Amino acid sequence: MPDDRTGWVTSSDIGDLTEALSTGASRADKTPQRIEEGRVERVADGDTITVITPNQTKLHIRMLGINALETPKGTKFPGQPYAPEAEVYLKRLVEGKRVTVKVYGVDRYERFLSTIYLDGRILTWR
Repeated sequence: MPDDRTGWVTSSDIGDLTEALSTGASRADKTPQRIEEGRVERVADGDTITVITPNQTKLHIRMLGINALETPKGTKFPGQPYAPEAEVYLKRLVEGKRVTVKVYGVDRYERFLSTIYLDGRILTWR
């Protein structure tokens, strides 16, 4: 976490990342399927954003190589520890800002698996 606290990861989190990596989409030598620019309209959680392109197309993005903990989903799922902090952190980084999106594929929820660039630098967790 940004404040040096630690969180936890479950095997199901690793499985989700494995699915993304199995597409080969994370390989640095792979050419993106498309590159878009736009403004971050919404941060859904610590690894999912919505970007609006200049022609008003909404791109639902799942950040490739990032697997943040899950935020609460109503009464069915209370969320995981530190998930709200991950969401707030990503909001501070990108919400309302212009980004470049390199799309490498689509996940099972029809979100674009993408790397996100802000001011020419790739977003990643430290």
